[in-house]
Amino acid sequence: MTNEPPAGPAAEFLARVRAAAEGTPYAVTPTPNGFDVGIDLTHFRWVGGFRNRRRVCIHRVRLDERAQRFSIRDDLYRLSWPDGMPKLTLGTFESGRVRRKYWQYTFGQDGVQGTETYDTEEGRRLITDAAKELGWQGSRSGAERFALAMGVIGGAVGLVVCLGLLIAFLG
Repeated sequence: MTNEPPAGPAAEFLARVRAAAEGTPYAVTPTPNGFDVGIDLTHFRWVGGFRNRRRVCIHRVRLDERAQRFSIRDDLYRLSWPDGMPKLTLGTFESGRVRRKYWQYTFGQDGVQGTETYDTEEGRRLITDAAKELGWQGSRSGAERFALAMGVIGGAVGLVVCLGLLIAFLG
C-alpha cells in the first residue's frame, strides 16, 4: 500500500514540492495525511556535507484537500553519528514552528576558509512557495494552536494576578 495521494490537488501539491526539492538535500516523503520534507540523510551525496550537523528539521505537512488548506509542523531532531552514519534521536526534540539557523566555520592557516549554514526555513519555503503557486492556504498546526492558547491563558492569569496585587496594594 502506498501513501501517494490519488490524482488531484494534493497530488499536484506533492509533485510541485518534489520538483522544487530536486537537486537539493531535501527529500519529500508521502504520509497518509500529506507529506514530510527533510534532509535526505540516506543519500551519499548529502551525508558528507552534514557530517558536523547536530540538529535537523523535518517539516510535517498535513493536507486538507477539499478546503485546499495545509499546515506545517516542524520537528527538530538531534542528529548523532554512531558508526559514521547519521541517526535521528529524540535527545533535544522540539515541535511546532521551529526557526533556527546554524553556522559552521572551517578554519585554516589563513583564518576562516569557509562557512556553511543550515536554515530550518529553507525546507519550509519549498512547501510554502509551492502552496502559493497552487493557491493553497496555510493554517497553524495543532502544536502552534496549543502554544498560542497556552500563551493567551498565561497572559490572562498574569493580568489577573497583577490586578489582584494592585487592588491589595491600593486597598
